[in-house]
Formats: sequence, C-alpha cells, structure tokens
Amino acid sequence: MTNQTDQPLVRPSPTAEIWGSILDSIAKCEEGESTEARLARTQCAFTLLGIVFGLGYVGLFVAIDFWFAVVTILVALLAIGMAIPMIRAGLSLSFTGNWLTGVFVLGFTVMIYGEGGVSAHAAAWLAAAPLCGLMMISARAAWGWAFVTVGILTVYFVVEMMGVHFSPLYDPQWRTLVTGLGFLGLGPFLFTIALTFELTRERAVTAKVLAMSNLAIANRKLHFANQDKDHFLGIVAHDLRNPLGLVDAYSQMLALRDDMPPEALEQIGTIIKSSKRMAGILDDLLNLNAIEQGDYPLTNGIFELGGIAKECVESARFKANDKGTRVRIDIEHPLNRAQVDERALGQVLDNLISNAVKYSPAGSQVSVVSRQDNDCAILEVIDQGPGFTEDDRAKLFQRFSRLSARPTGGESSTGLGLSIVKRITEAMHGQVECLPGKVCGTCFRLSFPAVEPEAADGPKAAQKHLAQSLPVAIKQTNEPSHLEVLPEAEPMVAEPQMVRFQGKKKLGLRRSG
Repeated sequence: MTNQTDQPLVRPSPTAEIWGSILDSIAKCEEGESTEARLARTQCAFTLLGIVFGLGYVGLFVAIDFWFAVVTILVALLAIGMAIPMIRAGLSLSFTGNWLTGVFVLGFTVMIYGEGGVSAHAAAWLAAAPLCGLMMISARAAWGWAFVTVGILTVYFVVEMMGVHFSPLYDPQWRTLVTGLGFLGLGPFLFTIALTFELTRERAVTAKVLAMSNLAIANRKLHFANQDKDHFLGIVAHDLRNPLGLVDAYSQMLALRDDMPPEALEQIGTIIKSSKRMAGILDDLLNLNAIEQGDYPLTNGIFELGGIAKECVESARFKANDKGTRVRIDIEHPLNRAQVDERALGQVLDNLISNAVKYSPAGSQVSVVSRQDNDCAILEVIDQGPGFTEDDRAKLFQRFSRLSARPTGGESSTGLGLSIVKRITEAMHGQVECLPGKVCGTCFRLSFPAVEPEAADGPKAAQKHLAQSLPVAIKQTNEPSHLEVLPEAEPMVAEPQMVRFQGKKKLGLRRSG
C-alpha cells in the first residue's frame, strides 16, 4: 500500500487549470510549463483581450461618429489577430511578442493624434506598452519598448510645448466620455494581462513543485530498491562462495588421485577453471557492493608506487608467460610516492595488468610505467592490443558494459573490473583515464597527488632513501631518471624506514657495474 507521504500535496488552482487549458488549445502548445509555453499563453491572452476591448471601443466610437478611431482600431485588431496563427505556426515567440507590442505602440501613437495630444487617454495606454513587453517577451525587450514609448511621448510633449495643438477628431461634447471610458478600460485590461501572467506562473511553480515532489518520491523508492538489490547481491554472492569453495577443493582432491583416467582429469580441470572464474565474479560483485555501500575498507599511507607496481607485475608474469606475453616495468621516477591504500592500489593494478594481458595478442608486450608529471604521481599500464573505439570509451567504466574488443585467448570478462578500478581509484582521491597508445593499443593512466621527499633530502639522501624504501632490485641506466627492474637480481638486506609495506617481504638494492 502506498504511504501517504508518497502523494504530492500541491495542486494547481482550478482557475489556473481552466484558463491555461483554454490558452493551450488556442496557442496549440504542448502541455508543459516551459518558458516558451508561458509566453505563448500570455501572448494569446493579450490577443484575445485586445480584440474584446478593441471591439468594445469600436462600438463606442461608432456611436459618437469618431470614425478615425474606428478605422485605426480595426486595422490594429486585424494586425493583432494575425498573432495567433503565427504562434500556432511555430514562429519565434520573440517575433510574435514584438509584433503585438509594436502594433500596440503604433495604434496608440496614432490615437494620441486623433484624441487631441498627450492629455488624451491613449497616452496612458501607450505608456503601458513596456509592461506588456515585459510579460510577453523579456525584460530586455521591455527596456527597448520603454525607450520607444518615452521617445514618442516626448516628441508629442515637445511639439505641444512649441505651440502646436492637436484638436480631437470627434465632437468635443463627448470628450469627457471618451477620456473617462478610456482610462476606465486601461485598468481592467492591464489587470487581466497581469492575472494571466500570474496564473501561468502559478502553473509553472506548481508543476515545478510537483516535479520535485515526484522526483523525491522516485529517488526514495530507488534508494530503497538499490539497498534491497545490494543486500540481495551481497547475500547471494556470499552464500555462493562456500559451495564454490567446496567444488574447487574436492575437484583439486580428485585431480590428485592416481586412478583418474585422462578424460576425467581433463573434465576436472574444466571444473576447477570454471569454479575459479565464478569465484572471481563473486569477488567482483562483493567488492562493487562494498564500494557502493561505503563499506570498502581503505587505509591510506605514503607508498612508493613503483614498488607496488613491481609486486603486481611479478604476480602477473605467470599467466602472461602462459600466453607468451612479456610484462615489463619502467620506474622512471625512483621516488614516485603518493598517499594510497597499498592493498587497494594493488587490486587496481592487478585488474589493469590482467586486462592488458587478456586483450593483447600472443607475443606482445605489456608495460607498466611509474613516473611523475608536475605534482602528479602516475602509473601507466600500456598494452599492444586492438584498443577501444569511441563508443567503447563512452561506456568503459560502466558496470556490466560489453565492449567491441574481445580477449585474444578466449578468456572471460564480467564487465565489472574497470567499474571497480574507477571507484577504488577515486576513493583514494585519484583519477583513472583511458588513452590511446602511441602506436597501438591502450594506455590506462592512474594519477594521484604526489608526495615529495623532504626538502632536506639531497641527492645522496635520496639514494639512501631509495635503498631503504624500494622493495625491488634495480639497476641504473644511462639516463639518471630511468630505472629498469631486474627480477632475477639478488636482494640486499635492508630495513625500510620511510615507507611501510604492511608485512610485505622487503628486498634491497643491487647496483650494476
């Protein structure tokens, strides 16, 4: 049953609904509360009121034989009436608004002459033109029409001050009637236009409130649905791990038996491979679920990124060798340090390196580069695979995304890895980018704010710091800033002091030469 709090409480007034529906049908505008719809309604209301009031004044002026005004008003009504077909035809509302205001200004400019100058009621109607422009067009247009109307009235005023007097073109005995009814009509006309403007604004505000209320309700429902989904995924993934672990364990026990025929061993190998693949999918689901719920543990510390990358490269070489892919690491900056979670960054690099091997052809090379660029500590994983299309890049870090590139060795892909990479990297205040390779392939770049060594560290101190902190064996090349990893090097015994590795095996340094 729907909770009462899920029901929007704000409704537009009946008057606003009825009048707005009438104007919508006249303007032929789609139902909605956009700025264009509000302007179209106001312009239609102006047109209708102009015709009604104009015909009323035509009847009055016919009765008193004021034919100059009759002809002027009829021509103006004809021009005003053209606005509705223009609005329905989809012409610019700025054009139609200026058309209506221009006809309004021109008509009452002529009427001032016929009614006897600036003392006539037509001058007051002319002075209201900027207000009409404000409601039908925009504030900028209203300023323009204000200058026009002030200019016209100033010209009439100056001419009369110079001694030129305009006589009314009707019998003077009706002057009081004409002037009085003219001023009496101005108030209701402006009030009705302003009321229309207010009613359309009320509809717009009500629609916005309703939209925000409905959005809040939808967001609340989505939040609860997302929580239920995450809870369900967590339960399913967690509960499947135990039976999968038993399948894997018993399969490996069966594989160790001596009485197993070769066909059975091959089938058992398939079972083991499939169970490990499923376990990897469950791990991805659990990790993603933990990240989205904010339960993914991060313990940031200052680490040398090249050392973490070296360990990840070493762990990836076994699978890479099976595929004939070479994985190498370039440590261009020996003190490339950043504040990261070592375990989480290792998971990110494992994922990127695994993907690079997976999508690279046999016999190719995957490079992992540790370097600094200005104030950024950078790790790059570069492969020689087919790369990604523009469509692929747009959905690269989305969950369960399927890309045009396919693993070159028949490996499987869940579509979760890069989504996890992005979320973990951003949780460590870093950025991940996918860039095209210089020649071919793809470069995934991880960037973190660099942590510089202490200012007191000179060149010798930096070398000493390097010897104490890097858990890799390195040799110096001809370029002082480039270091190449030697996986076969014999480590020296050294105790780390400036970088902690949370129980990782510590290796020293061996200099070449």
